[in-house]
Amino acid sequence: MQKRYLMIVLVLAVAVVTASLTYATATSKRELATIRQATAKYHQLEAALADGYEPLFDCTLNPTDPTLAMGQHYINGALVSDDVLELEKPEVLMYEPQSDDSMKLVGVEYVIFEDAWTGENPPEFLGRTMARKTAVGVHEVPAFYEVHAWVWSHNPHGDFADWNPEITCR
Repeated sequence: MQKRYLMIVLVLAVAVVTASLTYATATSKRELATIRQATAKYHQLEAALADGYEPLFDCTLNPTDPTLAMGQHYINGALVSDDVLELEKPEVLMYEPQSDDSMKLVGVEYVIFEDAWTGENPPEFLGRTMARKTAVGVHEVPAFYEVHAWVWSHNPHGDFADWNPEITCR
């Protein structure tokens, strides 16, 4: 009887975990689709510039592993001035420079500066705890929290990883 009870509990636990993972995956896919829809117009860099995005530093390579990059960041100063995150309005757009000097939209980044954050714990967004950073590549900046979403370029390290081995700074 006790073995049967333990087996039922185990089966139910596996079912709950599987359902939770399926829900989380479906939620992430819906969020990524929403981000893609909201940022599609930014494939044209001129549209990003018109909406207040400006280049930040240079194209960002990983300072310890140059095979990893984030691309050229374009930041919207109006969007980073508070602690509000909106799925359809990423604070940063990331572009990969192309050989013809054009820019290819590859992803987005959501940012909250630590000074603007009023919570006790790091903020959470896209189902993740945002990472605390004090630099963009080799450039030191005031502390901030961030999460990336590689919605326009595959990243073998994951949709939300910081660095992408498939992005270059040419």
